[in-house]
Amino acid sequence: MRLLQGSSNGISMLPIEATPGGTDLALRDFYQLNDFREEIDATARLSADSLVRGGGVVGNTQIDRVHARVFLSPALNGSSRIVIFTYPEKSSCVNCGPGVVPAKVYDEAGNLLLDSSINLIRIVNVIFVFGSQNGWVSFWNIPDGWETYAFSVNAASPGFNPSLTWDAIFESYIIP
Repeated sequence: MRLLQGSSNGISMLPIEATPGGTDLALRDFYQLNDFREEIDATARLSADSLVRGGGVVGNTQIDRVHARVFLSPALNGSSRIVIFTYPEKSSCVNCGPGVVPAKVYDEAGNLLLDSSINLIRIVNVIFVFGSQNGWVSFWNIPDGWETYAFSVNAASPGFNPSLTWDAIFESYIIP
């Protein structure tokens, strides 16, 4: 929310689960035992995808990639920050994360600009993205057992034309 610029945005964060009787157990009960957080780890994502396509439950060891869109256009004073929720399955840990994972920055054409790493040390990780090219930031190899959800908050604030000010939230692509 940026009230001075007249801009705000939001996304619903309500957990919803509805499964008819007879639904495969791998698609039901995605909530953890006592806290009602939906399980969205690599195994749950891959199993759900497999079951929808007529396959069976599949095991997995990590989330392959999390792709987050970034908008950094200098002409429009673009800015981006990425929010990654990572919380452990069946744990009450409130201030922990999966640790160091590879992080790669790509331009819009898919060219690799930066190959680095980042330490995801909290349940809610906010990453400010710097640079001057629109594109993607990808986080690789998040271990299984970490429920993961991510989105990017992108904005334009061109001082020369306040009517072009905008904010947008993009859900990240998660590839199990």
